Amino acid sequence: MKTQISRNGFRPDQRYSGVYQQQGRVLTDRDWNETVDVLKHRIDGGLADVLGTGLPRERPFLITKGPSGLIFQPGTVRVGGIATRIDTTRYEQQADYPSPPPLPTGQVYSLYLDVWDRPVTAAEDPDLRDPALTGAYDTATRTRTLVQVKWAPAGSDAENPAQNPPRGNATLAVKFVGPAGGDSLFRLEVHDVTWPAGAAPAAPSTVVLKWSRENGARQLRYADAAGPFTQGSFVWEVWKPATEAALGWAFGAWAPARGALSPAFPQLSGTAAQESLVRRWDGSCTLTRTGNAWSLASPVTGASMQNGKLVVATGGLELTVDPQGKTFLPGDSWSVPIRQSALQPGAQVSAASEPAGVVHRYATLATVSAAGDVTLRPPVFSIVERLGAGDVRYDGTGATNGLFDATTDTAGKALDRLWQLAAQHLAYAPPASSGIYTGKTVANAKQALDLLADVRASRISTSGRSATPDLQGSLDTLFGRLRPTPWITVGRGGQFATLGEAIGGAIKKSAALGRGESRLWLLPGDHSLAADGMSDVFPGDTLGTSLTLAGGGRTARLLFPSTVVIRDFTALSFHGLSLEFSTPGVFLYLDVDEVSFVKNRISGASKEGLIQVAPGRRLALRDNVVAVTQAGSTPTGTLQVPGTFLSLVEPSPGSFPTSSPLKPLPGRVHLAGNEILGWVSLYGMPGDELSAADRNQITGRMTAITFDPDSQRDLVARNNKMTGFQAGAWPFLQIRKDSLIAPIYRRAVLANNTIDGDTNQLLACTASLDANLFAATAGGWIMADEILAAGNTARAAVTLGTLRKTATLVGNSSRINFQVYG
Repeated sequence: MKTQISRNGFRPDQRYSGVYQQQGRVLTDRDWNETVDVLKHRIDGGLADVLGTGLPRERPFLITKGPSGLIFQPGTVRVGGIATRIDTTRYEQQADYPSPPPLPTGQVYSLYLDVWDRPVTAAEDPDLRDPALTGAYDTATRTRTLVQVKWAPAGSDAENPAQNPPRGNATLAVKFVGPAGGDSLFRLEVHDVTWPAGAAPAAPSTVVLKWSRENGARQLRYADAAGPFTQGSFVWEVWKPATEAALGWAFGAWAPARGALSPAFPQLSGTAAQESLVRRWDGSCTLTRTGNAWSLASPVTGASMQNGKLVVATGGLELTVDPQGKTFLPGDSWSVPIRQSALQPGAQVSAASEPAGVVHRYATLATVSAAGDVTLRPPVFSIVERLGAGDVRYDGTGATNGLFDATTDTAGKALDRLWQLAAQHLAYAPPASSGIYTGKTVANAKQALDLLADVRASRISTSGRSATPDLQGSLDTLFGRLRPTPWITVGRGGQFATLGEAIGGAIKKSAALGRGESRLWLLPGDHSLAADGMSDVFPGDTLGTSLTLAGGGRTARLLFPSTVVIRDFTALSFHGLSLEFSTPGVFLYLDVDEVSFVKNRISGASKEGLIQVAPGRRLALRDNVVAVTQAGSTPTGTLQVPGTFLSLVEPSPGSFPTSSPLKPLPGRVHLAGNEILGWVSLYGMPGDELSAADRNQITGRMTAITFDPDSQRDLVARNNKMTGFQAGAWPFLQIRKDSLIAPIYRRAVLANNTIDGDTNQLLACTASLDANLFAATAGGWIMADEILAAGNTARAAVTLGTLRKTATLVGNSSRINFQVYG
């Protein structure tokens, strides 16, 4: 707006919802103005979404045919949610639209509303000044909403931006070339535009531009202008409120009066001097267009055409206006704040941007026939609190099922009709492959439901493996075979009193029923698993049988008073139990194809391995809590240190012959979510740790080892907390003998584990380590033919070694070292 402000701060794309003053801070005009703009933007947007454009049912603005032309009935129209009041009764007597172009006669045209805001200062409205404020010319300014009824020829669409633009789209770029003569708000404005007859808005013939470093806000009533205001190198504009109301675009030949621009202060007298106002600008120029070429109508100091663009040098600024193919409307403006202290010569103050001045809102009001008959266009709506379904239009589009007809013209009538909805009104297309509807007439939901009411399983086809082609026969076959294995309870009040009896009874019962699975549920209490109590079961009776021992947690204790050896089961699972090895050195040896420990609590004392598993098996441990210690003596007493929880051994439990030609190769091992206080030895029984010299000798020989690419022996450990990995002596003994195939894992994957303890050792063909924490691994080392390590952390030195190939290390801590052997 052309008022004396420091800058326009409101930008809708910032989505500010309020402005708040801070204590002890300066309150600027921008803060106040942006508060108003934020609230106005929110209110206008909300009303536009809720109400839009239309005529209120009470006190609407109406247009009728009169004996000598159109007659306006004063009232209200909402345009984009904004309420506009029209008080005039004649098109030619509009207060906001003086001297409008005459209406067509004898032809069809439409009437539309043009709504926009313009600023009003005390120079135009003296009532804005309070005489009691001695010495103050004025205070705040106002904006006024103008409401103009305009006409458009037949075939034109006043609400189409291409035909009736709400604002121009030419661009202005501003560069600081310095000095600017202080801080200011620079304004460029489109003063006037002329178009050839019948031209589109984007094809003007002349454009008049004016600019001011005072935002064009230095304005007075002509009678009050005197002294410095009338002197200097300025362009003065003499204007009246009528010229300010003649901005924007209108259809037809319309050439409204504009304020006169003069390079010298104009001399007026009489009535003209009393009615006129005057404002000053720093400069102006006129552009003319011939074909697609633009030029200056007359020379202007500092202005030139460069590459089809207007370039103006003024007040330390360089303005660049691009007119090519653009639309200009009178009233378009750009405001650019200039702060000289924050600018350097050559700085881009403002990139090429479209104007942010007057925005016109349009709404078509009526169509007028050649005979002058009027047809109103906007919808009539009631006030919001009285809005009902009967006020919402409904045309029944797409309703071809006979439920609605032409009389159903409101949502209220449509809803009333919906209460009569029946199945025969709902169309239904049966599947082409459905045997139920084959050969039947099925046009709607009622006919489909009638047929479904008589459906039988014997009439529904199935493509399953059953020899019977229908669902009934398949269900009969399914229920004949589906007999789930029941749980057998063990303990006080259970089906068996002791675990030994239960295992024997379960196996015999499974064999009699032709099943290969036994499931035992251990009731709360102590249950002993001892070899002497199950001599009638192990080993031969268990061939081809899987066994599950499960319980409800700590209350179901599975005790191991002596070493237990279990063989020949196909699968063995411990789930939800408390496994307790009460005597140090007692262990559980498993020679079973698949072994799983899930959600158990396991405790005991062992140096060689609390759980010993024959290699080449599938082993899964998930969500177990383990505490295994071994006794050691110190001068001050006995110190409990971590023992070995798991080891893979062969050929017999409890021993590890170093001279045996058998290789204790591990099978598939999967560890997930376990908390293990104790070592995990994944190669055999833990042996003496290797010295640095011994390790170097072994790594030197590993370059001759042939890795087994077809091995299925994988190690996957994720989200565990463990004392650590031990390699044991066996693989190194084999390496010393120059084995052709190394007894190591084909692939080792360690991810998100926390590994404590010292001398962790791991061998694999390929190793992938991701986001592990090696909490205390002094001397620990991991060796593989290929290594990928990413995001690992070590609190002590860890060595990653690779044979013949390289490793990929990404984002690991500096304590993780890398070495190539061979």
